[in-house]
Amino acid sequence: MLETRLRGGELLGLKWEDIDFSDETLSVKRSIADSKTSRVKINPPKWDSYRILPLSEVLIEALCSLSKTSAYLFPNSKNEIRSPHSWSQNLATFMKSVVMNSDIPPLTAHEMRHTYGTNLRRKGIDIYAFQKVMGHKDIKMTTELYVHKEINELKRAMKNAL
Repeated sequence: MLETRLRGGELLGLKWEDIDFSDETLSVKRSIADSKTSRVKINPPKWDSYRILPLSEVLIEALCSLSKTSAYLFPNSKNEIRSPHSWSQNLATFMKSVVMNSDIPPLTAHEMRHTYGTNLRRKGIDIYAFQKVMGHKDIKMTTELYVHKEINELKRAMKNAL
């Protein structure tokens, strides 16, 4: 999650055909949602935020270690498309076990996405590039979610600039 910066449904919607190892990119083409009428529903990404994202070396290594027994990168135990609800429950259980005896709080998928975004901002990525990477509909969403919460970073930057 931290390396992909994807929304949970977008992560579950990733197929092997969306990964281009030679170009070191992944394409966001769909999002998975739970459905009341069937087990899951395949949607476009939120806000139709189709995008191509660069893969980090860490992510390439992680992807290469995954089993390719399903069309999806993160299938359920039957190698079928995974339900976001069941995935969130598994993630919560995993996070609790990982952070059990530490000062680190367990994170949800959305909190991991925000952590990635916050780290990008702190590293000084251009706000418009940031918007595209995160798949936000408009720049207002990006600035409201990430820039206004970084008051300490802004203070530090202002002190360094003056």
